Amino acid sequence: LNRGFGFVVFQSKEHAERAIKHLDHYQIRDNPPKRIGVCVSDDNNRLFLGNVPRDMSKEQLREEVCRKTDGLVDVILYPDPENLHKNRGFAFLEYESHQVAANARKKLMSLHLASRLVHVDWAEPVYQPDDRVMAKVKGCYIRNVPLDRTEDELKEYFSQAGEVTLVKKKTDYAFVHFTERDMA
Repeated sequence: LNRGFGFVVFQSKEHAERAIKHLDHYQIRDNPPKRIGVCVSDDNNRLFLGNVPRDMSKEQLREEVCRKTDGLVDVILYPDPENLHKNRGFAFLEYESHQVAANARKKLMSLHLASRLVHVDWAEPVYQPDDRVMAKVKGCYIRNVPLDRTEDELKEYFSQAGEVTLVKKKTDYAFVHFTERDMA
């Protein structure tokens, strides 16, 4: 039964990029006209878990997830910047492979933590820009910044690496921009 999509595996990234270039919007039928869409599909080993009890630790979450699934490699649970004894209410689960993650996703759909049904979905893949884009970047993302640290203090500290043009601090993270790429 045709569901309107398919997958093709290529030997190299270059072959896949060439196929996308030549086949995206390719017309496969004349009457009525029908074109296909072709795009990259990356294997994803990471799941997003929402509605996690905020007082649950990384170790407790790992224990609960391992009771239902196999192949768990890592649990990523971010602390709440306002209260470091609590988490932000969501986590990421890293698995050995895409297939193991797909099986885990099915099993975790019915997972309850402290009487709460968690939300399970694929995590958005981390975008990896190409080298040409990265060559232009002059800013850095800084995480785990102490809440009491000011933008001026960050500017003074990061000026050791080079001339800082801008510092923008949020709660527990900041962006620091430099005049030159090699300083970032």
